[in-house]
Amino acid sequence: EYKSAEKFDIKLADRQNWVDCSTDVLGHYQKRKARYVRAAIKNGMECREVEKNDKNIECFYHFYIKAMERLSAKKFLYFNMEYFTTLCRNDFVKLFFIIDGCSQTILSGIIILCDTEHKRLYHHLSFRNAEAENLHSMEYMIYATAEWAKANGYESMHLGGGSCSLHRFKDGCTDKRVEYYVGNRIYSPTKYKILADKFCKKYPEQKDAKFLPIYRSKE
Repeated sequence: EYKSAEKFDIKLADRQNWVDCSTDVLGHYQKRKARYVRAAIKNGMECREVEKNDKNIECFYHFYIKAMERLSAKKFLYFNMEYFTTLCRNDFVKLFFIIDGCSQTILSGIIILCDTEHKRLYHHLSFRNAEAENLHSMEYMIYATAEWAKANGYESMHLGGGSCSLHRFKDGCTDKRVEYYVGNRIYSPTKYKILADKFCKKYPEQKDAKFLPIYRSKE
């Protein structure tokens, strides 16, 4: 079985959340979080697919950076503006903002990757505007994007992994998880060492890591 194939050095990394878009999405929410979503709908919260122009990409990036800083994320985990601009040139990428229907304030946003072949969506990156009133926009965002997926012929939506607290949040929005495996074998040790040395020079705090995510580096 591929999971135990030694040549790939594949290990269980996480158990990630996903949504079955073919069913009643709210029916798989915890009751408390389902109430949050219903209240958001009643109060006029909206999920808008927006044009991937410079203004909207810069807006997303602004809130994304603030969210990363708020979480005290390690610098090598940040995506830069060039990444967002390049990513959004692709037709399979969709950009959504969650809007307060009354004030028109941006409450949160998400970038979604669309896999038409397998009828699946992937939540790639998202943010919550911490300066706006907490109106449970993230719970609503998962519901609204799942409904968008259903309306556009997609059957499932992958929510990804994250920290324990993030998993607890996602568990409130779906009762489904899937095992996630990562391959750690290095196939080109010489090239990897060159890249790893550059990475460690730029991020010395990561020099003792067992597996260096060197693809994050711009070197």
